[in-house]
Amino acid sequence: MKSTNFSERLETAFRNRSWIRYPFHFVVDFLTGNGRIFLACAALSAPLSFVAINTTAYNFFTMVTATFIIVFMLNYFYRPRVKCSGILPALSECGTKVSYQLIVANTGKKKLIR
Repeated sequence: MKSTNFSERLETAFRNRSWIRYPFHFVVDFLTGNGRIFLACAALSAPLSFVAINTTAYNFFTMVTATFIIVFMLNYFYRPRVKCSGILPALSECGTKVSYQLIVANTGKKKLIR
């Protein structure tokens, strides 16, 4: 049996299994730092709220989860629709300063606030 280290097995799992890959990319690519904190609070408080039936520990889990869902829905409907394009210089050397032009265009119906 071939022995591999943990990082190689984890990389293989991310490459081959979509049920691991999509939640990982959701957390890394889609959530901000505050969103990751809310998700971690919900995940850590869930076992306590499910076990403690006679206490009010479920209130924290419910509050955090409801806030996460509401912010997720508002972010989906009210995020700005923009198109970014840039023109990079053809050649540059290591250690030199490079300037380039970046064009941001609003493609949505709403006006963006400066």
